[in-house]
Order: sequence, then C-alpha cells, then structure tokens
Amino acid sequence: MRRLTVALLLALTVLAGCSPDDETASDAPDTTVANDHTEAEEDAPAAAMPDAQRAPQAADDGETAADATVRPASRAGGRRVVRTAEIELLAEDSARTSEDVMRLAERAGGFVATTDLRRDEENLLRGTITLRVPSDDLLEVLRGLEELAVRAPVSRIDEHDVTNETSDLEARLTNLTAYEQELRSLLADVREDTSSPDDLLRIFERIREVRAEVDTIEGRLASLADQVELATVSVSIEPAPSALAVADPTWQPLETVHEAMTAAVRGLSRLADAAIWLTVGVLPVVAILALPVLALLAVWRRARTRTAAPTPEHTG
Repeated sequence: MRRLTVALLLALTVLAGCSPDDETASDAPDTTVANDHTEAEEDAPAAAMPDAQRAPQAADDGETAADATVRPASRAGGRRVVRTAEIELLAEDSARTSEDVMRLAERAGGFVATTDLRRDEENLLRGTITLRVPSDDLLEVLRGLEELAVRAPVSRIDEHDVTNETSDLEARLTNLTAYEQELRSLLADVREDTSSPDDLLRIFERIREVRAEVDTIEGRLASLADQVELATVSVSIEPAPSALAVADPTWQPLETVHEAMTAAVRGLSRLADAAIWLTVGVLPVVAILALPVLALLAVWRRARTRTAAPTPEHTG
C-alpha cells in the first residue's frame, strides 16, 4: 500500500513538471501552484495528508523566511503606496543649500541615494540630489526643502498603489512555500522506497523550479517593501537669478593686455621670418632661374634690331 501511495504522488509530481501550465508559469504561477496543490490533496491517500496539511499551517503561522520578507511591506489595515517626489530649489548659495539638503535627509531618518553636482563656468554649484526618506514624513520633508531655497518653482508628488500586487505576490508565495514542503516530504518517501535515480532527479528538478519562483517573489516583495517604506525624492538645485554675477568675476584686464601683446609680437616675428625666407631662400633661386631667360631675351632683341636696320642707297 505504501508503494502505491508513493507511486501516485510521484505520478502527480511528474505530471505537474510536464504540464503545459508550467510553460506559462511566469504569467500565472499562482493558479498553477494552487491547482497542483489541490490535486495532491484530493488524490493523495491518508498516509500522505499530514505533511500536506502541516505545510499550509506553517505558512499561515508566519514561520517561514518568506513571510518575514513580506511583513515590512505591509501596513496594518491600510494601502501600500509607493511615493516619489520631485522638487526644484532656487538657492542664493547653492553649495550651502546642497549641504543643508543632505543634513535634512539624515534628520528625517533617511539617507542620500545619489548626487550629481557640478560647478559651471561661474563657479556656481548646480545639479541633482536623490534622497530616500520615510514615506510617512514625505510632506514634512518637502516643506523643509522649500524653506532652504529662495523659491521652489517645481514640487510634485506621484503615488503608485501596489496593494493588489503585493497581496497577489503574498498569496502566490504562500502556495509555493506549501507546495515546496510537500515536494520535500515526497522526496523523503521516494528516497526510502525507490532506488531509481530518475525518480529522485525529477522531484529534485521540480523542487528547484519551485524554489526559483519563491526566490523571485521574495525579491520582488522585498523591493516593494523598501519602496513603500522609503519615498524617493529628486532634489534639483539651481542658483537663483540674484546669485548670478552681473559681470564676469573671472575677467582680468591685465592678463588680456598681456595676451594681446604676446599675439602682436608673435605676428611680427612671423613677418620677419617670412622676409628672411624670401631674401635668403627664394630670391637666389629666382635669380639663378632668371639668368638664362634674360640672356635669351637679349639675343632675341639684338637679332631683331639687325633685321629692322635700313639698307644704304648708291649715288651716281
């Protein structure tokens, strides 16, 4: 009878591992797991039922590490909302304001996630600071940030309700955890009653697949818990118009005069270099090339003069 029980449970495991529902587990894994769990409870004999019943009880009692991951994301009797905010600060002293923004986040129980600050041509600091602060204190933090600036032309809050998503993930996690415990119990029974390594490998593979789904859901729940507990605030810091200098503070007229004189001297030196090259390098070459031409020209002129001279007439 015991071998018949093990054979039935093994057949259910193999069918679950080969069923087409697993191919779409990423789309609806909670439905697949619930169906597998229900079939195992209906078809398994009484000898295998205690392990299947104890697994859901352990999940309900909150004894698993997965439930410890879920718990921080929950708010008793309330919604689970991911809050993000964006605010732009126009500061008289942007460098000091950036330091005050960081201190404000620490006083609120948060921290600075990222900073992207740089100095422009006028040596004024500007950029963005990303804060993570407790979600319940978000409005108070925004009011404190506005007080640090001359003006805050942009202040925006976005809320994303993840209550349904978190509840679905928790339900899937409960089913998968119970199913994993049933598979481990089945593995122990098969290990005692069979010597076929193929049977053990099939159960091991199914346990590995379920454990991978559990890890994925736990990671997503942990991420949602962090986003719900800590709001993300993007603080953009820009110098106020009154902080901008009327004239360029880096202008140095004496340095400009020195640069102009240097440019003039370099220009004159280039002209002198050109005259030297023309006198020493170009003119001698031109003279050498012109001598034969001048000689030929002189011969041609002399021949032309002889041809044009009048012939003397004889007198009687």
